[in-house]
Amino acid sequence: MTATTTADATTTMDVLLDQGDYKHLSFRRRSTEWEVLTFPGGFHVRRFAGRDFVFVNGAADMPASLAFTGPDPGYWADKLTAGTPKSWCESDFSEWLVEEARDVLGLEYAEIDDLLKGADLSTEARSREVVQEDFKGVDFPAPTTFYTWDDRFLMSLSAAHRGLALYADRQS
Repeated sequence: MTATTTADATTTMDVLLDQGDYKHLSFRRRSTEWEVLTFPGGFHVRRFAGRDFVFVNGAADMPASLAFTGPDPGYWADKLTAGTPKSWCESDFSEWLVEEARDVLGLEYAEIDDLLKGADLSTEARSREVVQEDFKGVDFPAPTTFYTWDDRFLMSLSAAHRGLALYADRQS
């Protein structure tokens, strides 16, 4: 069913559907495979690093729109209708908690290390539990402080940008 197969130096593209605004493009770069599906006003990045993201910005020409904006995470996070652009940053939270435990509770590093041994800080919810149970007196801050751009979100935007640019190059 592949209509066209093209490649640049590192990325292979198969055009599975090309009907105006509706495109189904499949890409492979080294061992990574993903798909980009375009539809009027949006696009869907499928199977990139095990995640799917759907973006809708209303533009008539999605390849041109993504080429114009580039893989700008701030812009595209605002247009995201499925998927999560940010993830909990355990290391940033852990650093903050150590400093708060020293400043607010007056604990020494060895005491903090003992409290943190085996502590699960992998999510906001689990981090809240640790603070409530083991660091009474420390106020949990605004959670947005510890959310950073999700690597898979950033990589999928970059892959979609690269893929749609390859598609546009092959159309010229």
